[in-house]
Amino acid sequence: MVTLDEQVIGTAKEPAAARVRKTLTKAGALGVLLSGFPGSGKSALIEATARELGAGQCSVIIGSFDSTRDAEKLQSCCRQVAAVNTPRLETRHVEEAVAWMDLNELGVLFIETGSIASVPVAVDFGQHHRVGVFSVCGGDDKASQCPSLVRQSSAIVLGKLDLLEHVPFNLETFREDVRRLNPTADLIELTALRQQSLENWMSWIAAKRQPRKESPAKRFDWEHSEWFFG
Repeated sequence: MVTLDEQVIGTAKEPAAARVRKTLTKAGALGVLLSGFPGSGKSALIEATARELGAGQCSVIIGSFDSTRDAEKLQSCCRQVAAVNTPRLETRHVEEAVAWMDLNELGVLFIETGSIASVPVAVDFGQHHRVGVFSVCGGDDKASQCPSLVRQSSAIVLGKLDLLEHVPFNLETFREDVRRLNPTADLIELTALRQQSLENWMSWIAAKRQPRKESPAKRFDWEHSEWFFG
């Protein structure tokens, strides 16, 4: 466990989520929480986004029972990577990870949680936006089975669209469920492995980002895989 001083932790009078959001906003960084079932393509979406933005414009915090594997894969394209090996990510974990990052080089900070079954949708990690990530492999009924996730998301991503012809998935049913549960959410359909299908997603990211000064790319040398936030 990393011990942080009182100035970094802040006071108990202000919720941890509010402190994280204030820190990200002050740094000009966009905090995006990705929530979804295992295998929905959250890590693949982060990797594709990082490669599209380029020059180390993405950082990521991954919280799951075994987050090291995904974290190591994302190191090649993300500026800063924090792996939190825990069965249930909490806001305090995010706050501690952010405290160890170079705030001037956060860019877009993705927070990837484990299964939505282990992390309640109502938990606020200090993100600016929540994105619900679904996959055609999961079935066209998943939006209706996860109404809270759909209702509390700024955007819904439906991934692995290239497999649509190989699995029983009714695209219109999924779209109707999303519109019924959250008419204001942006519905983005894509295949993370195909660059040409990322246009709408990258436009969404660009629209949500805050203006910030660019700095030369450099690695933030933090041995993320050694830390365990218990």
